[in-house]
Amino acid sequence: MRAAIALVGPADDLTLVEPAPGGAPPRLVEESGQIDALREGADAVLPPDADATLIRLAGEAAAAGLAVMPRATLRLLMELLDGSLEGRRPADGPDLTVREREVLRHVAEGASNKEIARRLGISAHTVKFHVASILDKLDSTGRVDAVAQAARLGLILL
Repeated sequence: MRAAIALVGPADDLTLVEPAPGGAPPRLVEESGQIDALREGADAVLPPDADATLIRLAGEAAAAGLAVMPRATLRLLMELLDGSLEGRRPADGPDLTVREREVLRHVAEGASNKEIARRLGISAHTVKFHVASILDKLDSTGRVDAVAQAARLGLILL
């Protein structure tokens, strides 16, 4: 598999480096075009200061079927996804509320009810209520099972 890699940044400020052996040459894109680069088939979006080693590793990861991108790009994709799924649910998935999805994401990060309450500005009792509702809707036996079910249904990314 040939990995398509996009280096993100102002085009006049980038230096091309050699791609991973057998990989597609890196393509330069403006920072605002990183999501478009992923839509167009880029397997990796890397910062402009990516060295040959990072490009090689990204190529190897892409060849293994993984996508590589900066955390900021992933957060942007998650925000776009959350906005596009507002009020929707997968056809065969549970009908989780927006708040339940927020709580579920924190549960997936391993946060306790008290931590989730503090992060969301709600009471620990309310978090406990949401977690119980999530477990019921996902037909889960516990928090770990709920996260596994949610990941399988595409409700969260791990």
